[in-house]
Amino acid sequence: MINQKGGVSVKRISIDILSVDDVRIYIDDEKLEDVDGFFLKISPGKVPEYFINRKMIKEKEELKIIETQPKWRTIRGVIETLKAEDTNTAITEALIRDLIRKEKIGVYKNGVKAMVDLEEIKRYLSKNAISNKKETKIKAVPV
Repeated sequence: MINQKGGVSVKRISIDILSVDDVRIYIDDEKLEDVDGFFLKISPGKVPEYFINRKMIKEKEELKIIETQPKWRTIRGVIETLKAEDTNTAITEALIRDLIRKEKIGVYKNGVKAMVDLEEIKRYLSKNAISNKKETKIKAVPV
C-alpha cells in the first residue's frame, strides 16, 4: 500500500508509457487528468509517497471563428432596424454620422449614399456602452 503525502491511502498506482508524449497515470483505476508532473518517492524502510503537479492552465482549445456577411444598410435603414428591435432605442442618425466622422465604424460610400454594416454598429455600441451615472463628489467641510 502506498501513502500520498497527507495520509491518503491508495491501493494501486499504474503508469503506462505509450510514447514520449503519451504517459497515462492511474491511481486506483482512476486516470489522472491535467498532470504536469508525477513523482514517486521510494526510500528503503519508509512508506512510499507520490506527488502530483497539476497543470495550472488547460491547453488552449481551438476557437471556431464564424464569419458573418456584412449587413449593409443606409444610416436611415440602420435606425429603422434598431427601432424595430427596440422601440425605445436612443440611437439616432446623428450618433451614427458622428461615429463615421470619428472613424469609429467603417463606411462604404455608394455615390451620395453612405452604407454601414449593421452588425459592426451593434458590436461597437455593445463594447463601448457609456454609463450615464454621475460621479458623486464629496467636499471636505471644515469643522
